[in-house]
Order: sequence, then structure tokens, then C-alpha cells
Amino acid sequence: MNTVYAFILGNNPILSVAEIFRLARATGAEFTISELTSQALIIGSTEPIDAPVWQAALGGCIKIGIISSQFDTIKKLLTEITAGTLIPDLFPSQEKKILFGFSLYGNEPVREQKKFQAAGLEIKKMLKNQGRSSRLVTGQEPALSSVLVDKNSLLTRGADCLVIAGLNKLYLGKTVSIQDYEDYSSRDYGRPQRDARSGMLPPKLAKIMINLASVAHEQAILDPFCGSGTILQEALAMGYHRIAGSDISSKAITDTKQNLAWLATQRQLPKTDIVLDQADVRKLGSTISSGSIDAIITEPFLGPPLTAHTPILNILAIIQELESLYLDAFRTFAKILAPKGKVVIVFPLIKTPQGIFSLRILEQLTAMGFRRVNPIPDEVSLFAKIGPTARGSLVYHREGQIVEREIFIFETAG
Repeated sequence: MNTVYAFILGNNPILSVAEIFRLARATGAEFTISELTSQALIIGSTEPIDAPVWQAALGGCIKIGIISSQFDTIKKLLTEITAGTLIPDLFPSQEKKILFGFSLYGNEPVREQKKFQAAGLEIKKMLKNQGRSSRLVTGQEPALSSVLVDKNSLLTRGADCLVIAGLNKLYLGKTVSIQDYEDYSSRDYGRPQRDARSGMLPPKLAKIMINLASVAHEQAILDPFCGSGTILQEALAMGYHRIAGSDISSKAITDTKQNLAWLATQRQLPKTDIVLDQADVRKLGSTISSGSIDAIITEPFLGPPLTAHTPILNILAIIQELESLYLDAFRTFAKILAPKGKVVIVFPLIKTPQGIFSLRILEQLTAMGFRRVNPIPDEVSLFAKIGPTARGSLVYHREGQIVEREIFIFETAG
């Protein structure tokens, strides 16, 4: 039997899609794409997936839902809901008080938001006639946040009803898992050491990068620019056992040790062989055995803080310095990576009124033996007409950022 699932994507949807399919490849899951919008990926699977497990494994997925019905128009969808025929599909039968709300994704459902609120009131009347009390949960946005879904117990005592607009049809279903926002917040803001001045990689993005690497849990991971240890922290939380980190800063190594010890205590994790070393990336080849690392996952120094008024000559000088750093780093990577070793790495993209500045070193990396890996499977690109940038990268950005993150996946020769 084919089950249809909806993955509600994060703020960088192409990056989220790439992560989902890289994880599917690593786990052997086989998905058939039904729809891909800017907010949701809808797939079919002949084998049921454990949604909470997938939710916990993914950094770029907000919710996972199961689709129960499909409709050609909003009118037909609303008619079916208010007729009561879909109530058994959406709400748990054993609950006497039902808590529910609508999460609307896509322009058409959002335009009809008031009609869905009216439908919610009709559903309340039907439930009352069945001897069941209910409460309609609403939020300020068309889609209910993970916080609202969690705080109102919609997963256990009712339903977060998903309405997703595809290209030619509408999907109705309910959320079965949500992102653990409290856990992410704890690992970000609750850890002992945070260094905002050096720039901080969000834990969700760190997890995405680890998933993009598609390496098994018994393989060796290295972050040679570990900072306060965000990538190593996520790898530890995800169950990786062979973890190493280095940084030129002694403070970074001290901070990383404290953060990893804190996480191990918080999670009651088993003792793991974590190697940390204060070292310049250029010298790691003398301390790390040749061919001993399976994946390098890292965000190097992206340059000093910039403003919209930073002179172009200053930016060009920064780019030149970073190109030198990155090339030296990749020379080291070539020595310590195993055959078919992966590099998932952030490059800076500097946005200015005069244009976007990037590191122009890709040809040199190819000459070193590093092959760029397409993070989007061909079948996804053909279906949805999406893919990486012309440079083969994925871009992570936030509103108002001058320096965006350009993420590449490289692989060494076999």
C-alpha cells in the first residue's frame, strides 16, 4: 500500500529537499515525488516511514504529515470537511475533547483562510452533536507553528490539519511529527559557550550539512574549523562515534570541550572517542594519518563583519585572503581524506549593491582531485525543475544578511 507523506520545508526549501533525499539515499528509503512547492514536499512510499525518527534526523524539516485525501478545488475540500465524512480520518476516536486547527500552505488556501475558520466552527458543531467537546486553535499565521501544535497537544488530542496546494490539486492530511524546537534552542542558547563574534553556525544547518555528507555512523568525521563545536555537537547528538575537531584558536578548543561535555551529560550519552586539537588547518597533515578521515564537515572563517557600505576594494582583499585559506585547507584535506571521502563546506557569498562576490577557486579544486557532488537527485530536478546553483552549490540565507552561506559537497577519487 502506498502511503503519502508531506514534509513541510524550512526557510531554505531547496536545501531542505536536498537533505531529505540525501538521507533517503543513505537509509535506502525509496520515495516517489507527487508534488514539490516552496513550502512542502509530498512523496509516496510503499514502505511506511517512522515519521518521528525522520523528523529527529532532519534539520530542515518543520513538520511531517500523512495525506489522507486529495481534491481538485477548495470548494470540494471544504464541502467534504463540513459534511463530517473526513472526521474519522483527522481526529482520534478515543478523545472526548478534540483540539484542532488548520495549517494552510499555498496561496489559494491562504486566500480562503476565513472559510477554513468557518469550516472549523462547523466541525465544532458536528463534534458537539456526537457528544464530544472541541476547541479550534488559531494563530497569527496561516500555518500553525510547531510551538502552537505542541503547546495545544494537537498531535495527541486532536489534529493539526494540513491543507497544501499543489500544482493542480489540494492535499488534506494531518501532522504526525514536529521539529523539536526546545531541543534545538537548548543546544544553541543553553550550551555553556557561545561566541557570537566569530559567527555561529545554527544547529539545524549543522545537522543538514552532516546529512548532506551521507556518511555512516561508524565513519570518521572531522571539523577542522570547529569554533565552539556546533557541527561536532550535532554529530554527537546524531550518534556518530568517531569525531574529531581542530581550530587555530585555543579558546575555540576549550569552548568545544565544554559544550561537548555538557551535551554528553544532558543526553546521558555513552563515552565517545572525540579528538580535539589546537592546530592550524595547514598543519593537520602532520598530526592526522593519511586517508583516515571519511568526511570533513565544516564552516571555515568567512571573513570579518561587513556592512552595506564596506568599500569594494576591502571586499576584494578579503576574498583574496579567503581564497588562499581555502586552497591551503583543501591541500590538507587531499592528504587526510580516505578514498571517496566527502567534504561538506561553507563558502562565503558576499552581497553588495555592486553584485555578489564569491570564491573563485573551483577549477583549482577540480585540479586537486575534488569532484563536486550534485546535492539534488536528477529525478527531483527533472520533476520539479529545481537544482543547485550554476556553481553546483546550495545557498543558506537569512533576511538582511550581507554574507550568505554557499554550501558545496565535494568527493575525492575512489
